[in-house]
Amino acid sequence: MTLPDHPPERPAWLSACEQAQALLTDVLLEAAHIEQPGVDMRPATALLTSALGAVFNAFDLRGDRLGQIREALGALGRGEQALSEHTSHGIMPEAAARLVTVREALMLAERHFAGKPGVLAAEPRPFRASVTTLSLHQVQRASLLPYLNM
Repeated sequence: MTLPDHPPERPAWLSACEQAQALLTDVLLEAAHIEQPGVDMRPATALLTSALGAVFNAFDLRGDRLGQIREALGALGRGEQALSEHTSHGIMPEAAARLVTVREALMLAERHFAGKPGVLAAEPRPFRASVTTLSLHQVQRASLLPYLNM
């Protein structure tokens, strides 16, 4: 897979993850607006949201990036399977093609990190108001996950 107009100063894995994030978001937003009786998109969207969360975790260096991308690929596969029931009945027919592109982008990022040792985020330096005062508190932020009102 090649990325269109990839700037040379940006890593290819980052562009691939950004493309995966954008396409996953599109699919999730489309699924959130399905208003067909008897169609429950919640199982598929929960799995795809989990995949998107793992991509965000890779961006934020919340754990090993290779592990996060592999987690995203696993959740994506399960989400594709759950969504295939609906796409085979004509609901969101283009979603399957977009998810294939997401998979290709994540596989490109996986190949990038597969040959490298795992990198974990460094401990943040103490947050200080000044050199003479005590450290201020550190806020632990939860992992980013989109919320879809289904």
